[in-house]
Amino acid sequence: MNLVNIQKAIITDDLETAISGMLNLSKNSRLQNQVISVSGRYHSNERGNNMGTLTPDHYNRTRNQLRYVLQELIKEFPDYTQDIYEQANQALAAESSRSNTSTPREQ
Repeated sequence: MNLVNIQKAIITDDLETAISGMLNLSKNSRLQNQVISVSGRYHSNERGNNMGTLTPDHYNRTRNQLRYVLQELIKEFPDYTQDIYEQANQALAAESSRSNTSTPREQ
């Protein structure tokens, strides 16, 4: 997984995919411990939600915090540039456009 795909995952709130991609890219780097920490917090939040021990407000607030942390963390990867964010948005717009034109509309 490359940085554009990780950025797309963050934008679309697919945090598990973003974390997995970051873990793969951060192997043997100073960022790995930070990504592992975020991964632990993500999985703890998901487990608490699945067990019903978190209020929806707490669960959503934590997800928002994690999304923010991931967005800031991706910027620390050596190959990250603002162009990555723009490429991810363009790819998502193109995917959305294709899905809107490929499905027949009901009349």
